[in-house]
Amino acid sequence: MGITVVHIAWCLVALPLVVAVVTVLAYARAARRFPVERGQQPRYQARCGGRIGRHGHPIPFLRIAVYDQWVVIAGRGGYQLPKGAIEGLEVVGTRTPFTVRLHHHAAGVPERLEVWPVAVEELVAALKAPLSSTGS
Repeated sequence: MGITVVHIAWCLVALPLVVAVVTVLAYARAARRFPVERGQQPRYQARCGGRIGRHGHPIPFLRIAVYDQWVVIAGRGGYQLPKGAIEGLEVVGTRTPFTVRLHHHAAGVPERLEVWPVAVEELVAALKAPLSSTGS
């Protein structure tokens, strides 16, 4: 019988709905909070894009939150690393979007952590802030 007008109309309706559902689920997954975040106020928190290991996350499907003791990066997967495990930061780029690379030695976290924040200076300041003696 071939493709009919009904088939084409169905595809024109169904495909955007599937894309919308997948987009909403990805956005919601990045928004979820980890147990370590409960009851704490982040020094810095933002939606951004970035690269965790080999996986790229376009803006706004990555969330980074910097706490006194932890850094949380959530996207398709989520990672929390102790702030003390960050060995260095590297800001790459000459214009927006800048890339902030986090060099770390945290176990269970991919070696490659890159984020593309809008407020680079705020993120770098929060990451460089000294560890507080309180917190978990």
